Amino acid sequence: MNRRVVHITTVHRPRDPRIYYKEVATLASAGYDVHLIAQGEPGLENRAIADVGAKVHQLESSGRSLLHRAARIREAAGLARALSADVYHIHDPELIPLLRRLKRATGAFTIYDMHEDYAGRGRLSDRFIRGAELRSFRWLDHVVLADEAYEPIVADRNVGWTVVQNYPLRPLVQPLSRARLPRDPFRLVYTGVVARSRGLFELIKLGAAIRDAGLNWTIDIVGVCHDGSAAAARAEIARLSLESVVRPTGWESYVDMRIMEEHLQQAHVGLIPLHSLPNYRSVMPTKLFEYLQFGLPVVAPSFPRIRSFVEANRIGAGVDPVDTGALLAVLIDWYRDREKYEALSAASLATSASYRWELAGARLLSAYQGLAVSG
Repeated sequence: MNRRVVHITTVHRPRDPRIYYKEVATLASAGYDVHLIAQGEPGLENRAIADVGAKVHQLESSGRSLLHRAARIREAAGLARALSADVYHIHDPELIPLLRRLKRATGAFTIYDMHEDYAGRGRLSDRFIRGAELRSFRWLDHVVLADEAYEPIVADRNVGWTVVQNYPLRPLVQPLSRARLPRDPFRLVYTGVVARSRGLFELIKLGAAIRDAGLNWTIDIVGVCHDGSAAAARAEIARLSLESVVRPTGWESYVDMRIMEEHLQQAHVGLIPLHSLPNYRSVMPTKLFEYLQFGLPVVAPSFPRIRSFVEANRIGAGVDPVDTGALLAVLIDWYRDREKYEALSAASLATSASYRWELAGARLLSAYQGLAVSG
């Protein structure tokens, strides 16, 4: 009988790329009996069985208040107990107490998937989360880390851990040669979660500079906006008459991966205008690796780790996103110097081969196999 694995999230959407299309799909394809407990999404359950070979159990409780989240956790607890898994794998720190109860009640193996460094954000509530994480290392069977930057959190703790980077899956859309793309309009793209802290208004400012320079360029901003800034951003785009330059896609809802990749396919440059926040400075953004798969030269923030990676692989430039003048100068240089641009593009595509999900997925499977040996 196949070992039963239950992944649980009460925060992330059911089709979160890391949880659903990467980890759950990888385990299912390796022969595990995989179940995912997550928030409800109409029409998902039957598709999930066909998509990745796993069963999705949708939570009925919805809403963002503390009461709604508590209700989801109670509902998830009942579903998780009923499934009687060999391994429980959680993705949210708020589920740590539930995971301990499941371990005590069932004797199952327990895994905590650390998606980000909460304490690095500096808020008091995030420091409480770090305390809960550290205490859990006394009894957890394994911790999965989404980035090497999180290794110091688990180092010298009595817990096993594996880095499973959030590298991208192979694209659904065929990447095109940048040399074959028409140069006008020159298309810049940002994909992923849209937010102030991720440079939304810096992108609008860049759009104004592009328009004022008389350049026939566009900026596509593709993704969902959670932080409430979408209305203000749309108003700013309208105020500056930038509708033909700065082009939103999604914002009010999650964007299908194929649509996102179609934007990447047609783009010339990938933008990463992250603000200088502790949690952004220390990790490698997933979108960087997604851009590489499509041969996009990258303009990244000048954070030491990211800038070092970009410059060492000769795939772009590290520029402070607040410095619109410097950012525009780099882009104009690439636009005018076709040989330089195509060399950056070729390097991006070549570099991408070392940063694909297949490599990270193999580490995930190795971690699971280690649990079987230790048990």
